[in-house]
Amino acid sequence: MFHTCIEIFKSMVIVCFPGDKATPLNGKPGATVSINKFIHRIISLDDVKVVKNAMNMTVNDVLFGIVQAGLSRYLNQRYGKSL
Repeated sequence: MFHTCIEIFKSMVIVCFPGDKATPLNGKPGATVSINKFIHRIISLDDVKVVKNAMNMTVNDVLFGIVQAGLSRYLNQRYGKSL
C-alpha cells in the first residue's frame, strides 16, 4: 500500500510539473528534425571475447561499454566546447 501511494504521488508531481531540463540531447523549442546519420563499425567477436576474458566481464558489458564510449565521444565533439 505504501509503494502504491508513493507511485501515485510521483505521478501527480509529473502531471503538475511537466517541464523538463534542457540538455544537449533535447532540441530547442521550434527546432526542426535534421537528417540522421548512421555510422556502423564491424567488431570481431574474437576481439570482444579477448576484452571480456582480460577484464573478467560479460560480452554484454563489453558491448555496452563500446556503445557508451561512442556516445560519449560524439557528445564531447558536438557539445564539449560550448559547455
